Amino acid sequence: MENSQETEPTFVIALAKQDKNSDDFVASLKETMPKVKVVRVKNSYKDLETIKEDIRLQWPVYEAQGAIIISTGISTSKNKVILTAQKFPENLKKLVQLKYGKDIEFEIDEKFVIPQPSGSAARFKKWNTLGGGIGISSSSGDCSTAATGTKNGVRFIITAGHCVKNNGGAVWQFENLSENFVGVQHFDARNSHGDRYGIDLGLVRITDTARTLSNYVLKNGTSGYDANFNSTGNFYEFQNICKAGITTDYTCGLVGSVSRDAKYTDGYTYKDVAQLDSFKSGETLAKPGDSGGTVWSGETLLGVISGVGTFTYAAKISYVPSLFGNDFQIKLN
Repeated sequence: MENSQETEPTFVIALAKQDKNSDDFVASLKETMPKVKVVRVKNSYKDLETIKEDIRLQWPVYEAQGAIIISTGISTSKNKVILTAQKFPENLKKLVQLKYGKDIEFEIDEKFVIPQPSGSAARFKKWNTLGGGIGISSSSGDCSTAATGTKNGVRFIITAGHCVKNNGGAVWQFENLSENFVGVQHFDARNSHGDRYGIDLGLVRITDTARTLSNYVLKNGTSGYDANFNSTGNFYEFQNICKAGITTDYTCGLVGSVSRDAKYTDGYTYKDVAQLDSFKSGETLAKPGDSGGTVWSGETLLGVISGVGTFTYAAKISYVPSLFGNDFQIKLN
């Protein structure tokens, strides 16, 4: 949407294909929405996705020739793929431009520094104050926590749905495992939109009355929480994000894709996940065990680590009201 000096906004639609059907569509749209502006572009979003993935597959080749790549992403406003790098040799840049032409644009950030994980053992300790980025263990596996919340006076931990797939099963923290009971697996939303198709969010119902809730996140702390969130929000393209989990600790990256469905090895297809790309090529933001961990930006909670592998995926925290009820309150202060 563009800003206008008039009181009504102008909506911009980009079309890569021009034929009778698209022309008729534009004519019909303009009749009902006079403020619509149609821009003809070379590439469809699918075309740009293809170019982006092709470039990503070439990262090891480029880096072997001296490039230090941060990320690849899509700019819909520029109708281009954006390759962001700390360093990209000029001779290599010319070769890439020769292949992709005006469909690619380079952004060089020589001052960029990749955040390093801390390897904090604190995630495995007993936490009487519950928050994000700490460990939980159950019959569903070892996972991480994203946040806490309440509904009708009942207290919960928010994690990934596949971390609580055995409803009613016990959940512990790691230190003194047999004595460190936290609660029970309560709700798995992975079937929320059909058989084996849904949102990978889940809840642990806290039954240990000695535990308290917080909006804290264990980022790099060794003896206490050292980050927090005070609001929830949505992912957007190229957004800087960070995550906290028990395996790879604190890592940061960019949002590579705001929305896609991802099929997992457990046979489920997780709906509308955000794809998160590491700042460091060849590495993922998360590994097994990080599932359920906090994904945030600044002091805004965005999601929960869902899938790991070539890409890292995050379930969106914005689904909480529709899945857990409008009266579910995420702890934000």
